[in-house]
Amino acid sequence: MQCAGEVLRKRVMSLADTFWLLPVLGGLALGAWLRWTAVSLLLGLAFFVLTLMLFGYSLDHYENGDCQAGAPCPIGEHVIEYALPIAFLLGCTLVLGGFGRTVWSYVSQRREWRRRRA
Repeated sequence: MQCAGEVLRKRVMSLADTFWLLPVLGGLALGAWLRWTAVSLLLGLAFFVLTLMLFGYSLDHYENGDCQAGAPCPIGEHVIEYALPIAFLLGCTLVLGGFGRTVWSYVSQRREWRRRRA
């Protein structure tokens, strides 16, 4: 098992690879900021549907679902290349955060109910 310092020294992971953590952190922050859990779940579901739509568009318009090496790629393909994982990570984080918030609320309310009952 390598520690974080060894990974950065050996350049196993580049700085650009760490930028994929930003949508996850953004999803966590947005999920925590939203007042209602249902909004977080619906927004996460919307991002997930957007991911499926982008994936379907990419499969329909490009051979092998991606722009081939050496072939001219339209600007839309470059947008899809980055928008697809960002939307997926943001949507999944919002859905998981909303679900976790619902479970936490249920558990804390149940604990409070048991405490009052005793």
